[in-house]
Amino acid sequence: MKKRKQNVFFTVLFITLINISCFGQAPTKTAISNGNWNTPGIWTPSGVPTPTDNVLIPNGRAVRIRSANAACNSLTVGAGTAATLQFRGNTARTLTVTNNITINANAAFDIRISSNITHTLIVRGDIINNGKLDFAVDNNSFCNTVFSKNGNQTVSGTGATTRFNKIIVNLGTVITNTLEFTTSNFAATNGFLTITNGTFKLSSLNATTVNGFSVAATIPAT
Repeated sequence: MKKRKQNVFFTVLFITLINISCFGQAPTKTAISNGNWNTPGIWTPSGVPTPTDNVLIPNGRAVRIRSANAACNSLTVGAGTAATLQFRGNTARTLTVTNNITINANAAFDIRISSNITHTLIVRGDIINNGKLDFAVDNNSFCNTVFSKNGNQTVSGTGATTRFNKIIVNLGTVITNTLEFTTSNFAATNGFLTITNGTFKLSSLNATTVNGFSVAATIPAT
């Protein structure tokens, strides 16, 4: 009888731990059709992603950030074949990602050519680009990127295109908090770098010649 009670106890404990683990994970919103980010019906479960949702744009899907700002917990674009996340429209939009962004092989995160506006990405995790990340698609269509974790951040990956417009580094109040680029390729527009707090480190082996500051700049104490 005592052994049976022990077995029941451990079974209940095991189920409880599974439930705690499941509830501790952020829910995932997966794109099931092409369309605008803020259209509830393109996602499963149905509904526009919130800042607590992980977002997956699977193979064959194209999602546009066009008519409203967007937010999520983490973002994955593609799983080895074509998938796209793109800023669209002629109104500036902002995407805020609390944790990591992963762009898998053959996937793309970019801006519509000739949109003639500057969008904003705010990211507090790492960026892994094994596909295409292009935030300066022409002379008038851009996305600025704000790295805002209170800690270290990295941009890594083997994607053939890793191109940024403005990069704003704001990593808390400790100067040793570092944003490091280790991507296979790196390019950016002239005068791309603004350091509010933290350190910027470019370790990419095939970085295109870059001009970080367009005017005399002051490096902050933190």
